[in-house]
Amino acid sequence: METLDRLYQAEKELNALGLLLAKDFPHYFCTPLNAVIFAQLGTDGIHYCIIKGEKELENSPVYVVSPMMPGHYVELVGRNLIDFLSLVISCKDASALEYISYAPKDKFEEFIDEIRKQQLDDWDYNKRVEAAVNELQNAFGLQNIEDVYCHVNETKSNLSYHANMAFSKEYSDSIG
Repeated sequence: METLDRLYQAEKELNALGLLLAKDFPHYFCTPLNAVIFAQLGTDGIHYCIIKGEKELENSPVYVVSPMMPGHYVELVGRNLIDFLSLVISCKDASALEYISYAPKDKFEEFIDEIRKQQLDDWDYNKRVEAAVNELQNAFGLQNIEDVYCHVNETKSNLSYHANMAFSKEYSDSIG
């Protein structure tokens, strides 16, 4: 079974990490035309996608699409689905991977510290998150990534991880 198919079976675990699966999520003006949307955050139209192209879908890079963030509408956040999931479990909150696309390192680290504080303050929340992390690690063989910020920025700077994307005329007009 492909990674994407297995991902859809892990809905409960992903929800605990703030990632909502979305097979039928609408394309926004800034969503690449050749995108396969697989998840969303549930706010501001933010969604995650892989790009149909020269690679198999499960080996395609993962992008976050943020319709409310001019200049950061579409940002690379994962080398492939497994890498993306490893980043999610490392942050313990999927929204961190949208925030990382435009935040400086110190602000990103403050964001992660707030997530950790919330976990410490809410035992039930922490229990759900830790169970989700363990389930996903076992199901997908995920590894914790120590320096998420550095990892994502290294990925973004390596052109071999970038996909060729097609955009709508509306998007092209909006960025000039």
